[in-house]
Amino acid sequence: MRSLYFFGFILGLAAISGLPVRAEEPPPQAPTPQAADTATAAPAEDTALPGVDASSCIRCHGNQAMKQDVDRKDGLVHNLSINYSEFHKSVHGGPGNEMACTDCHDQGFSRYPHQEKNTQSCADCHEEAFTAIITHTRDSVHYQSDKVRFTCSACHSAHYMKKAKISSLSEKNAMCITCHNNQLGKDSLTLRQRHDWHPMAQMHLDNTACIACHTQPQDGVPAMAFKHAILPKEKASRACEDCHAPKGKMLHYLMDIGETPRTDLSDGELQGHFYITGATRIAWLDLALLLLVAAAAAGTLGHGLLRMIAYKVRNK
Repeated sequence: MRSLYFFGFILGLAAISGLPVRAEEPPPQAPTPQAADTATAAPAEDTALPGVDASSCIRCHGNQAMKQDVDRKDGLVHNLSINYSEFHKSVHGGPGNEMACTDCHDQGFSRYPHQEKNTQSCADCHEEAFTAIITHTRDSVHYQSDKVRFTCSACHSAHYMKKAKISSLSEKNAMCITCHNNQLGKDSLTLRQRHDWHPMAQMHLDNTACIACHTQPQDGVPAMAFKHAILPKEKASRACEDCHAPKGKMLHYLMDIGETPRTDLSDGELQGHFYITGATRIAWLDLALLLLVAAAAAGTLGHGLLRMIAYKVRNK
């Protein structure tokens, strides 16, 4: 009886205080899936998802902790993680041209693991440019390599590619140095040591694109094309007059000089902003040199004339 009275007393207190009374706790409910969860769910069919924003893929490929490098059959190392902020600075992801991942990765990527994958090639979109470039690329020492199967993406990352005119010097040279300093280097020599035949090697390495010496302009061929015909080191420019002459090749590489690109200038206008000894001319600098030579000549003649006058005066 006392237990019944005590139980009734507790119920009364609960009713007075307004506390809810439940005989037992209901089973916990599963949390409602958030956007991050639903976006990675596999669709019913393994088809491409046209128009899916890149952020859907970046949940995995933006993770720096994922498996970083994959050595594929082409002999190159491929990075599976993507720097999303750098992608938005590229020609494919920049303002006004924000492409979705599935614009290029168009088949077999809607589920993980990705099966029967297909990725669009550069030629599928850039057919006109590709046609102009491919002939000269086949003359490249890269194309003839038996160690690497070269494609556009071997040098130009589709995720970070920028137009040459707005790419910094370090970004351009990174396409060469990434392999030649690490993955494919045949020896432990630094770039400076490999160019020790040049009396001012470091200055040129710091201020000029690799392709300026390792490609050669061709009459009637646009720079976009002949700059892909990479020469073997035996045929690269070594003579000073190749560049330091009035009609030297450096006139074709003005946008490849200096770290900061001048996006506001045309190729012709660039000529007045770089001084290459023997190759380019800056009007005010030429005038200053002429004035200096004239002043030196006038000083010499004036000095000689005064000596002659003084001599005649003393001998009177």
